[in-house]
Amino acid sequence: MFGYDRRDIGRIKLLDLVAPSDREQVDGAVASMLDGRSDGDEREYLFKRKDGSAFPGRAYTTLISDERGARIGIS
Repeated sequence: MFGYDRRDIGRIKLLDLVAPSDREQVDGAVASMLDGRSDGDEREYLFKRKDGSAFPGRAYTTLISDERGARIGIS
C-alpha cells in the first residue's frame, strides 16, 4: 500500500508515512496521548507512499503503558 519493501522498514519513521499537510495533526494526536488527554482513537489522515503520491486512510492508535501505568508508547 505504501510502496516500501522490507529493506526500508528500519529506516521509516511514522511521519515519513504522513502527508506533510497532516503532520501537525498527527503531532497533536501523539502529544495528547502521551500527556494523558487521550488513550487512543481512530483518525483519518492523508498518507504518503514511497513514490510521493498521497492517499486517504485511517490510523488506529492505542496507548502502551508499562506495569506501573506509565505511558511509554503508542501502537
